[in-house]
Amino acid sequence: MNKQVSERQWFSRRKGVLAAVILVVVALLTWRGVSAGKVRHIVFISLDTCRADYLSCYGFGKNTTPNIDRLADEGILFANAYSTVPLTMPAHSSMLTGTIPPRHGVRNNHENSLAKSNVTLAEMLGPEGFVSAAVVSSSVLGAKFGLGQGFDMYNDRFENGRSRWHGSERIAAETTRIGLEWLELNKGRKCFLFLHYYDPHRNFEPPEPFKTRFAGNSYAGEIAYTDHHIGKVVEKLKQLGIYDSSLIIVAGDHGEMLGEHGEESHGYYIYSGAVKVPLIFKLPGRRKAVQIEEPVSLIDIVRTVCNLTGVEAPSAVQGEDLGRFFRGGKTIERQNSVYCETWLPEAYQANNLQGVISGQWQYIRSSREELYNLAEDPAQSKNLAVEQRHQARTLRDSLERFVEDSVRDANEANFGMNSRAMQQLKALGYVSGAGDEGMVEFDPDLPDAKDLIELHVAGRLVARSIYEKKHKMAESVCMEIFSRWPNHVETYIQMGKIASAVKDYGRAVEYLEKGLLIEPENSKAHTEYAVVLASHGHIGQAIERYERSLRIEPDQSLALNNLAWIKATAADPVYRDPKEAVVLAVRACELTGFTDSSVLDTLACAYAAAGRFGEAVDVAQQAIRRADPVEHQQAILRIQKRLQLFKAHSPYHEEQ
Repeated sequence: MNKQVSERQWFSRRKGVLAAVILVVVALLTWRGVSAGKVRHIVFISLDTCRADYLSCYGFGKNTTPNIDRLADEGILFANAYSTVPLTMPAHSSMLTGTIPPRHGVRNNHENSLAKSNVTLAEMLGPEGFVSAAVVSSSVLGAKFGLGQGFDMYNDRFENGRSRWHGSERIAAETTRIGLEWLELNKGRKCFLFLHYYDPHRNFEPPEPFKTRFAGNSYAGEIAYTDHHIGKVVEKLKQLGIYDSSLIIVAGDHGEMLGEHGEESHGYYIYSGAVKVPLIFKLPGRRKAVQIEEPVSLIDIVRTVCNLTGVEAPSAVQGEDLGRFFRGGKTIERQNSVYCETWLPEAYQANNLQGVISGQWQYIRSSREELYNLAEDPAQSKNLAVEQRHQARTLRDSLERFVEDSVRDANEANFGMNSRAMQQLKALGYVSGAGDEGMVEFDPDLPDAKDLIELHVAGRLVARSIYEKKHKMAESVCMEIFSRWPNHVETYIQMGKIASAVKDYGRAVEYLEKGLLIEPENSKAHTEYAVVLASHGHIGQAIERYERSLRIEPDQSLALNNLAWIKATAADPVYRDPKEAVVLAVRACELTGFTDSSVLDTLACAYAAAGRFGEAVDVAQQAIRRADPVEHQQAILRIQKRLQLFKAHSPYHEEQ
């Protein structure tokens, strides 16, 4: 009897354990399978320059974001999400590829394009039947920089754009209208809509009633205005009957320092104000609010979306699946710490900054390394790197391993080096070979970025003043810079631009030559010198400068384009080389994604110079289509005149 009872109890316990295991497995399979089946629509909303702590659902004192708050009330809010870079283009490259900058290769705005060897989320979703569209609101994310790869529609042409010193932009109303029109057309299909809102970026000029409602804090007003349009997106999803089948993601690309640590804007530092961002997931059919405290990264979005949709993420994706938080299971420790970086300090001959966040700690590698306990010191006012040496060393080792692995993977992918144009440039002597471009060379003897923040702030003021044609102010600030940093080459370049703008050719040459005496291998100085020389008719000398600049740094689209223009269209035939012009122009087009109107115009002229008139006509027509009809009206007229020449089998040459 006792034996029978014992066996019965044993069997009962085994059945209970087996049932529990089955329930867990079924729950996991159900979550993965049903969620994947339910996700028919993905709306990914990027808030440019948006600090997490300015959203009311993240604790801001005023009700800035009622619509985002409602999504958070039905979704998963990540209280400690971080960007990889406090700059728009590299941050979005991470956001849409699931990789950190040492892997995807984009380190700054305007200077790099996302190489085609990267795979974007749109490219991952396409084979699974998702039609995709992106509506971006800043020229920083123009298609020429490569972020549009994989999207069926990539709208980067502004109907009512605003010109700023950092690029052109459009307001949320236009972005929302275009996005919702596309959504209505594709509501019956599996679709992925990426909406990028740029309004929280400087200049802070919120429209009414947000200007009045947030008087004295226009940054908060811009965020509130953007939230108003996010409300329109959610309302449209409900009107179309697809809200419950939509995965909605709201994320900031980076933050804004707002004067903290001496930085007014963003890009120079990687403190929390610059890299801590909102991140909210609203899952289909789910109404439960969850808040997650563990640090996560923007690179985690891609793998999470892939798992929610049943798509296999490429092996290159470095982000982690946040689905473990949705399931409510045991937290799994991250494989890598959350990574962030900025390369802006190198413009001031300082070490670039790289950092990691792990638990409550942030480590920043610099000439004077930094360690902060974010839980006890959110303002990051007390550097614990000396006091907590072991913790600093542990995080430094983690940082170096992650970066080294990423650089090795990037070099194996061989970004951008396999194109025919690149091989031809090598043959022409412009390219010496590829190195470890993703690796940040750390020199402990270089200045610390913290010591040069005032130079950075002054440099931004100079650039803005030049754009606004306030040349006297720009020159005055340059003189102040020289009084403290007499060997800052970038300031000599800026003085060359100022002198050239006011037609003082002699002073322009003088300042550029002084800069090159300090740093003979500064490619930017050589390129600017070439621009000045060409503008004053010294074509032969300009060619020499461009060629020297490209030997130093081959992938400069400006230098490639300008040199190609000369070799295709120079009035004096002695300077023309149509075959080389085509090689240079093709590479410039590759670097700008064959979407920059002025670069396409150069390629058309190069083809015509080489007698390839059919290709010249096709590319010239493409250049006209890509040109902004408002901002580039005169340029369009000039291209149209050249197009008539090409149709008549005649090349275009500059007048003497």
